[in-house]
Amino acid sequence: MNLDRLSTPQKVTAGAMAVVFISAFLPWASLFGVSAIGVQGDGVITLIFAIAGLALLILTTGVFGTEPKFAGRGAEIASIVLGGLTALVGLIDMSGIASIGLYLTLLGGLAWAGCAIWQLTLTSQSAQAAPTQNPYGNPHQPNYPNQPNQPNYPNQGNYPNPPNNPQNGPGDQGGQPGAY
Repeated sequence: MNLDRLSTPQKVTAGAMAVVFISAFLPWASLFGVSAIGVQGDGVITLIFAIAGLALLILTTGVFGTEPKFAGRGAEIASIVLGGLTALVGLIDMSGIASIGLYLTLLGGLAWAGCAIWQLTLTSQSAQAAPTQNPYGNPHQPNYPNQPNQPNYPNQGNYPNPPNNPQNGPGDQGGQPGAY
């Protein structure tokens, strides 16, 4: 498992999905000491949303060492929809007898949708800021997809010999001229 492939919004989204998953098994309603857990009602829906969201995140990021599949705007929009629907279920079920599981479902759904929107804006900004030429700097070679961008160092490829370099000439040992 390589969590370095996840951006910050994706990590927070995964945490929110985990909260929604766990909260489905917590009490959603409690009255006079009698409580009902989420999976006895609409918690089944949010549990399915959380499982689907986690599966979508795993497939689109390649966390388990595989190449990302289905990556793109469609997957990010699907994550926003799932998070929004989870928050909507939590909001609709909210009442005067709501308990911790329902509150966590609502907050997890809001965090999920918000961070999925954040991720969508990050990928939209990076797509707009992407250079139009080959990231390796050779305009005569094709631009291959899914290749890492190379860092842009100043004076790349320009290596002048600095003064007092011991490699300046044959027999030069550095130091003062003529001293061996």
